[in-house]
Amino acid sequence: MILSEQREVYIPATQRPDGTWRKARKVREGHIPQDEQPRFECKAQSEFKQTSKTSGNSVNYPVGWSPVDMVKEQKKKIINKNNNLSSTTSSSNKPTIAIDNPNAPITPKDFIQKQVTKFQKKIEEIDKLKEKIESGQLKNPEKNQLEKISKRKEIEEEIESLIEKLNKM
Repeated sequence: MILSEQREVYIPATQRPDGTWRKARKVREGHIPQDEQPRFECKAQSEFKQTSKTSGNSVNYPVGWSPVDMVKEQKKKIINKNNNLSSTTSSSNKPTIAIDNPNAPITPKDFIQKQVTKFQKKIEEIDKLKEKIESGQLKNPEKNQLEKISKRKEIEEEIESLIEKLNKM
């Protein structure tokens, strides 16, 4: 800051990084340039800086927490890991089945049973659709809805054949 002969305060002209010059600016007395103003810090930041300055290289722990508790927790974790490792190694002697798809049925019986339940749900949907048409909630059913209703007998036959397969197994 420069004080002129008329007692006016100026910020001197400065050069920009691209080589051009900024003009000297007239400012009020007591003005602090933004670059020189201290940065705002929230309460947590200022507390952290104060504790790090006072403690030096020592480790800071949260309020109400002690390193003794940490040691106890670490011992518990180590014991639990050892127990888990020993239980997994003893069970590793049993053969395991690798499953690529967790939703895949394991046996043919399960597969057939799933198909039966799938077809039973379709029949329930068809019944609900018929009820809507008969009660008048659905006055003009679409073509695909009528086709669905007409397939009810085929679905029932499919369920019967699947149940026969299940009984043979």
